[in-house]
Amino acid sequence: MIKQKIKQLTVAIPAYNAEAYLEKCLDSLAGNDTRLEIIVVNDGSTDRTKAIANRYVETYPDQVHLINKENGGHGSGINCAVEQATGRYFKVIDADDWVMRDNLNLLLDALEKTEADAVLTGYRTMNENSGKILTYPTDCRYTGQKISISQLLKVYEEISSCCSFHGLLYRTQLYRSCGFRLSEGIFYEDHEYATLPFAHVETVLILPFLFYEYRIGNSGQSVAFANQVKRIDHIEMVVRKILDYRDSCAPLRPDREEYILRKLCVVVVSYFAVALVKDPDRKKGVEKS
Repeated sequence: MIKQKIKQLTVAIPAYNAEAYLEKCLDSLAGNDTRLEIIVVNDGSTDRTKAIANRYVETYPDQVHLINKENGGHGSGINCAVEQATGRYFKVIDADDWVMRDNLNLLLDALEKTEADAVLTGYRTMNENSGKILTYPTDCRYTGQKISISQLLKVYEEISSCCSFHGLLYRTQLYRSCGFRLSEGIFYEDHEYATLPFAHVETVLILPFLFYEYRIGNSGQSVAFANQVKRIDHIEMVVRKILDYRDSCAPLRPDREEYILRKLCVVVVSYFAVALVKDPDRKKGVEKS
């Protein structure tokens, strides 16, 4: 009997009405590497998302899996996927994004050799309107090393962009042991994903390559100004969730506390930027702040 390789990585793909993008996402991941598991979570789509995902399940039955559920939002899809994940590490890729396939094997090779609680990779943004590409690398003195949270904070300004939804993956057991679930039915819960597990993280591996390709410039995205204004209360809910979780884990070790506060500041600044700058109704924005 041929012994199957241990799944090193589970990639979760929350997908809602993603027929225009899902094939590109899956083509960048699916293949013959048995170390990778892919879980597509069809979040109540009304288009061809389910049919497209099923085609990949049929082609790669030992690698690609499909979960169909009622619509519950991005966070609910991640919560659902992490419960089913069998990989040692867990990563989320949005259905309208993709990965650098040439670096997939590099990532899987690195995961085989580490026990770090969190892993950082670089990523790129691609503006679908202008075609402009921006790169966010993990360049710092600790690149290629497994380090502590205290060491991470020493180079935080250099790699803070990668301490994000797009740059982060977690050891699955560590993520599950946190005992929290991402907020469901709201936007911006990716800030929770990039922040709350660090109340439990001991070590971080910083890898010296890019992995995630992040599509921006779509007016339907949560980062579009109009959507940020419309959903400003979601940002406030995320701030409160982070504060409540931080309090529930108290007393936190100083390095973990500092990391969480740094991430919290980003969300708070985002809130005031939406209220005071991005909201065309300045008076209403001031009242919200």
